[in-house]
Amino acid sequence: KFAINTQIQKVGENEVKISQEDLTTFARFKFPNFKDVSFEVKPEYLRMYWVIDETITDNPLYGVLEIQKDSNQNLIMTKLGTVRISLPQFLNQAILNLFFSYFNLNNPNKSEGNYKFIAEMISSNPNLTFKDITFEDGFITIKINVDGNLL
Repeated sequence: KFAINTQIQKVGENEVKISQEDLTTFARFKFPNFKDVSFEVKPEYLRMYWVIDETITDNPLYGVLEIQKDSNQNLIMTKLGTVRISLPQFLNQAILNLFFSYFNLNNPNKSEGNYKFIAEMISSNPNLTFKDITFEDGFITIKINVDGNLL
């Protein structure tokens, strides 16, 4: 979280860059039930990978959660499954709701909007509001509003 705190310079809107390596570190701490979680960030998407089954040690089975932005700039889950198999698109919203419930992301004291998953992973500070996110090659950029009550 040090990577975020050092980038927040003022009350009001701030832009914070977080590398896919930092996302991986945050997720491993915040979501310990996901084995060997890691992230890949490209301009088109954010992907989270984790080991589902490692009975074949040379070729473990990885779970994949992919998030993209839709035409309204909302985050949407575009893939949930494994590298080769995805759940049908019509199940995505129901599964995403279960995912949010599992991680208690529907708690009204957490950051609002469709950035709940990322907000929960990187900050539990109620004085930060996540306004926008941009995916770039190897990192994400988040616009964060810092409430004056923080000081």
